[in-house]
Amino acid sequence: ALYKGNTDLFWLDTDVRLDYKRGKNSGFLIGNIAYGEKQKDSYINKGFVHLRGIRQLSGLFFVEVFFQEEFNRFIRLKERRLAGGGIRLHVFKAKNTNTRFDVYTGLGLMAEKEWYNKSDDFLKKDDTSMFKSTNYVSLTYKSKMITVGNVTYLQFNLGKDDSTRVYSDLNFSVKLNRFLSFTTQMNYRFDSSPAPLVKKYDIQIKNGFS
Repeated sequence: ALYKGNTDLFWLDTDVRLDYKRGKNSGFLIGNIAYGEKQKDSYINKGFVHLRGIRQLSGLFFVEVFFQEEFNRFIRLKERRLAGGGIRLHVFKAKNTNTRFDVYTGLGLMAEKEWYNKSDDFLKKDDTSMFKSTNYVSLTYKSKMITVGNVTYLQFNLGKDDSTRVYSDLNFSVKLNRFLSFTTQMNYRFDSSPAPLVKKYDIQIKNGFS
């Protein structure tokens, strides 16, 4: 979106997802960039890319590896890099003619490095490097009219420092007719030890049609 004249505003929000599946191997790449500027002052500037590979060992067990790169200027996060892996379990499945419900859970370890934007000493947050436990629960429900998906991550430091993160993404879609659906997306982020003057949580809700 671009406005010029009496209103001076620029806004960009783009998502990309690529999926791969062959035999027992699968993977995906997801990314997002969001930037907003009003009267030449930016009010949002963030982005990330996440790559994950999965190998199915049986009907219930999977192994996976992942990499992620991220930045978010408004929580003073200059750069975040992480790499890790773990196991994925298909803990519940229910399927009939019209509906399907799946529950997955993941247990893993990752190495994380973060760089922060530096300002004066009072607002300074030191760069961090740590090993974390990373765990998630993924729920998917599909019927002829409704699709609901939620994945919630819990990540915490294995060392002495307190660093707990919660990420939750919810997607909801309901068909209005054969051609049109109403969609809602909610993203929630919680950080137990943010940079000074940065709130511990962020929440974003988007509504639209597809």
